Amino acid sequence: MSKKTALAAALAFLVTGLSNLLLAQEEKSLADKKIIGFAPDRVNQIYLREHIAEIEELPIDGLLITVLPDGWMGRKDKRNLLWFGGAPFTRKEFSQAVADLKATKFKRFTDNFLDFPTTVNIDPFWVGELMAHPPSYTFANVDWFDEEWSKVAENGAVAAYVAREGGLKGLFIDKESYGYGSGVWKCPFLYNIYRQECVAAGLTPRSLAECIAQIRRRGREFMEAVTAVYPDITIIFIQNTGWTKDDLTEPFVKGMMERRGKATIIDGGEGGYRRITHKAFAGLRKRAEGVHQADKLLEPIQYAFGVWVDPMPNKYGGWHTDPADFDKNYRSPSELEHTLHGALAAADRYIWLYIWHPQLWYQPHVRRPENLAEQAKQCVLCPHTEVPQAYLDAIRNCRKPHDLAWSPEIKQDRFAYFDEVVLVEGNEISEDAKNLLENPGFENWTRGDTPSPTGWISRGVVSREEELVKSGKYSARLTTAELQAHVMIDQEIPAGQLAGKTVTFGSWIRTNVKEGVGLHILDFVGGMHELSGGGGHPGDGSWRFGTVTRTIRTDVDGIVRLRLSAHIGIEK
Repeated sequence: MSKKTALAAALAFLVTGLSNLLLAQEEKSLADKKIIGFAPDRVNQIYLREHIAEIEELPIDGLLITVLPDGWMGRKDKRNLLWFGGAPFTRKEFSQAVADLKATKFKRFTDNFLDFPTTVNIDPFWVGELMAHPPSYTFANVDWFDEEWSKVAENGAVAAYVAREGGLKGLFIDKESYGYGSGVWKCPFLYNIYRQECVAAGLTPRSLAECIAQIRRRGREFMEAVTAVYPDITIIFIQNTGWTKDDLTEPFVKGMMERRGKATIIDGGEGGYRRITHKAFAGLRKRAEGVHQADKLLEPIQYAFGVWVDPMPNKYGGWHTDPADFDKNYRSPSELEHTLHGALAAADRYIWLYIWHPQLWYQPHVRRPENLAEQAKQCVLCPHTEVPQAYLDAIRNCRKPHDLAWSPEIKQDRFAYFDEVVLVEGNEISEDAKNLLENPGFENWTRGDTPSPTGWISRGVVSREEELVKSGKYSARLTTAELQAHVMIDQEIPAGQLAGKTVTFGSWIRTNVKEGVGLHILDFVGGMHELSGGGGHPGDGSWRFGTVTRTIRTDVDGIVRLRLSAHIGIEK
């Protein structure tokens, strides 16, 4: 062997060895991260104890479960949203629940969480027939300013006790407003809803600043009560920790952080539902860190992500379990596997699966032939007899090395094209009307690797199209590398130029996306916008001209936004 050949062989061996080492390190880095099944409504501690052996056949690491008090009279097939003030609980009321959890023979599930919603709803008690609820139960969240709010903190302590004694990792706090309750704080983390309810009740709402201060105080009280019982508890918080002006979640979490001690608090990353690439999950985390790290108090927050497996199955003709039809589902097994890998790589410790067929996945008794009639009709193809092995293998294999730069193939039916855009004063577009837009034909683009249309603001994957054009050299093509996304390009006009005027916005549009592509006019008053939409395209692949007309409000401030919009991924 020549020296040159020997050197080449040695280098090849070194590169292969280094590559294998990096792959092994990647796989090891994900080995300790966990996948949690979102199973409240479908799994409580009683069902878990009876069916744990079957449920643990799922290649996941734990469940989010509902825990019921002893002798529970309410529904067992729906979240009983009472923790945050609907009822004052005691440890004694969960003695059987704790016994059930302790008696559950776990072999694989190491990381289970207790469901802790923060909205009290008005669903009646139901056990085959309507039942009277105990007098101590209410159907309203406790006012943040009420002296009796302490019972919410006490409920948190009870939940922490059940989690600790039952061997659970902690609480999964879900602050989404399900069904609402009664009272002015029916949505406890939405200030605007509180204001509306106060006005409707003839009450003077407290200021936003007052509410922020009070809710932060309550966060401290809640965390003090919880950590006094379970000092090293883990708490996952969804829907994220509050990134909108109207959202009051962040002050509550800040209060919790002030008293967290050894506890771990995790931003649950519900915004990850639709993401598919590692780049998208990493970007979501980066944006969250950019918000949280503005305050050193929030720097220790960790990050998790929720992932949709099969949302809106009827949009895809149902949940397809025949391997020949897997590509018709929201995610194919291959897409799910890559998605889970990318999410795990971007998360600190947890990702969690939101499945629209939870009964099929988490209640194995309904897959038995004699029980198929009991299976809830969760899609047009139900009942199902099994979770396809390919999907289970996707979950099982997602920790193996994958290409983090992977993205799904983008097909032609996921594009939208815009050209010859126009904005004029009046109710219609005439040939001699003055076009108020800059670069309306997308003939001018910035230079560089990823050019963008001059005068327009792009959100999503927007690129210059040279073949499918209505006129001129170029059109704008919108698409996404995600399974589902809202892609748009905007142009903004100073408010004073259009205040009080009626304007018509139009564009030529070409797409195969059905009912998801059109035009919008947005005007803003006090930072809040109103929207007029129109020009919707039927998705027949032809060029069609669409328009929308709106009279701009006289008190508009800032800007008026003209939007070319494409909701891509509703149908594959």
